[in-house]
Amino acid sequence: MGGFADLDNDQDLDLVFAGDDVSYLNDGAGTFTQGPAIPVTGIDDPRAIAFADTDQDGDLDFAIGAKLSSNWLVRNNVGGANWLKVNLISPQGQRGAYGSKVTIYEDGVIGSPTIGTRESRSNNGYLGQDDPTLHFGLGQVAAVTVTVTFLDGTISTITGVTANQTITVDGRTAGTSGFSHRPHNARR
Repeated sequence: MGGFADLDNDQDLDLVFAGDDVSYLNDGAGTFTQGPAIPVTGIDDPRAIAFADTDQDGDLDFAIGAKLSSNWLVRNNVGGANWLKVNLISPQGQRGAYGSKVTIYEDGVIGSPTIGTRESRSNNGYLGQDDPTLHFGLGQVAAVTVTVTFLDGTISTITGVTANQTITVDGRTAGTSGFSHRPHNARR
């Protein structure tokens, strides 16, 4: 079982296999090179991998689930670039707003390319569940525009969102600001 996540916050998705002892970093052109070692041994029959920022430092950590041995939590310290985390509440009040799509663009840049798109989902393969908080590596980008398309078609766009924080986009207030802001003080 493998999973994609931006482990180094450089705007592209890297790759981790649950049964492998290394990660694979994406260079942005679609080539993967061996990244940092994964400090786990003796995983017997790994079945799942799930990503979350468990230590709240802005980079994604991950858990590896196994059928015949202990589960492992792997703390990632590869980050260092900017990031943004997005919590969603649907127009009907559902936390996670599963099925919604979030797209991030560099703020203030007309025609700016997409930094990333994530879909909120309730599962991640066999026996896996990522954190419903969506994580985006921003590289050196300091401010972004966030566009959320909720499952019912409601769209919220927020400009001037600064890096290195967690925000909540509340679809119930999409006709007003559509945005509630909760700064996150990361340990860096």
